[in-house]
Amino acid sequence: MPVPYRPPPPKPEPDADGWYRDEDELYRTPWIAVFKRQWDWLTQDPATLRDHGWTVLNPVVGGVPALLPVGLIAVGAGRPLPFGVVLVAAGFAVGPLVMHWQVRWTPVLLGPSERTGRTRAWAWIAPRVMAVVRLASVIGTAVGGLGLAALHLVAIFPTSRLWWPEVTALGVVPGPLSPLVGVVATAAGLALAPLALPAYARVSRLLLAPTKAAVLARRVDRLTAGIFAKFGLPVSDDTNRRVLAVIAYLNNTQPS
Repeated sequence: MPVPYRPPPPKPEPDADGWYRDEDELYRTPWIAVFKRQWDWLTQDPATLRDHGWTVLNPVVGGVPALLPVGLIAVGAGRPLPFGVVLVAAGFAVGPLVMHWQVRWTPVLLGPSERTGRTRAWAWIAPRVMAVVRLASVIGTAVGGLGLAALHLVAIFPTSRLWWPEVTALGVVPGPLSPLVGVVATAAGLALAPLALPAYARVSRLLLAPTKAAVLARRVDRLTAGIFAKFGLPVSDDTNRRVLAVIAYLNNTQPS
């Protein structure tokens, strides 16, 4: 199956003086140039942007409706008859509909676009929208940073006056060791973050990976398209289903 992602950027090579170039900038070490290239690659790759959009929107668009059948069954289990039975039955009835909605919704963002190029209107709108988004992100980052700093300053007083003396009084953490505890907690958070990201990637891969039947159907589609194209014959979904049925029969399995 073709990979929808663009190939990763090449690693920067040092010049004769040992400097690493990225566009018009020179760096003594390669990690800044590598980071900038990786960032441009991730933010400009259409397939990666589709993945990010799905990751952000799916918990709301797909996750919230998924709670409906579970909620109906849970509420119905605690209700008296016959109202409880009606809610439980409604939960089981809504479940397949929610799954069908998820199946319809996911390809909307994850599926590649059939458009081969940008329209004139989109070519004019896209760079201006991106400029506004980047400006808003810069302003939002600055304002958010000030708000976060203010929150930390405000939280210092009640934490030091109300909560932390009770902890130290219990002997859990001696007062002089409290800075050491903060350093250890920060180091633990930084150490666990790289482990959490691959774990999330593995879970997402398990959820988004195509099934064996889907991979086989895609291969049969390409195979029949290539064979029929040589003879100038049209290819339809019915033709692919018949080929899959023959393969399933030869493997002593039932076609899906």
